[in-house]
Amino acid sequence: MYGRSTFRHWIAGLVATLLVGSAPLFAQFDVGFDEIRGWAGYEKIPVTGFGLDPTSSGVRPIRRAVVEAVDVASGVRLAESESDEFGAFILTVPRRSRYRVQVMAVLASGDAAVLDNTQGGRTWGGSVEVEADLGPVFLLASEESHTAGAFNILDVLRRANAYVQTLEETFDLGVLTVFWSPLNTDDPADETRHFVGGTYFDPGRNIAVVLGDRSRDSDEFDDDVILHEYAHFLSALFRDESGGERSGPDSHEPEPTGAAGVP
Repeated sequence: MYGRSTFRHWIAGLVATLLVGSAPLFAQFDVGFDEIRGWAGYEKIPVTGFGLDPTSSGVRPIRRAVVEAVDVASGVRLAESESDEFGAFILTVPRRSRYRVQVMAVLASGDAAVLDNTQGGRTWGGSVEVEADLGPVFLLASEESHTAGAFNILDVLRRANAYVQTLEETFDLGVLTVFWSPLNTDDPADETRHFVGGTYFDPGRNIAVVLGDRSRDSDEFDDDVILHEYAHFLSALFRDESGGERSGPDSHEPEPTGAAGVP
């Protein structure tokens, strides 16, 4: 595991290893294009018998996610790419003096996305503004920035999808959308947060909602809980495949109707 103080050294070493011997990290071409190279990762908080342990956090690559380059002046998206299995990415963009590079909590395959239900369904992401010729781009979704949880959820879904595809390569998984926020709570009396009732999967809308309230219960780093909801997602898909009807949420899980902040 890696403590917070080792993040920068760990990331710098990883990117140097991945990109050694390659073209310059920010290459310019005669045809008026720049090539931006970089790495994206997130802070993984382990779950213990006593809850989350931020003091033992580590860094994981953000794999197979959408990475974009946006023109800072106009806000126009210039290019889109995908992070690889190591979190590395390359963007080829029309030449500008300044870019915003952002990694989104969306699988490049389009199979899964993590949205913020307290912000009108905004896609979770992390970004950094860079100037041309400034070297590699590092994107770290940290616990401090409240973005790491979204990318842990995304990575669990990515791994689960990959496993299912090894069993049945032609099975159409469709799209699973997860709504998560650090404000999602199971406490109806807390008016400073968003009451969602609990972590659950809604087969009627093909969405999952994940708790994030650290003062009571949060599930964004609890891979087992996320996989449990993924199993409900698969169950609904297989019922559709076999011609059965989808049912509502399990009786022991909170009803999604009326959950504040969930579009």
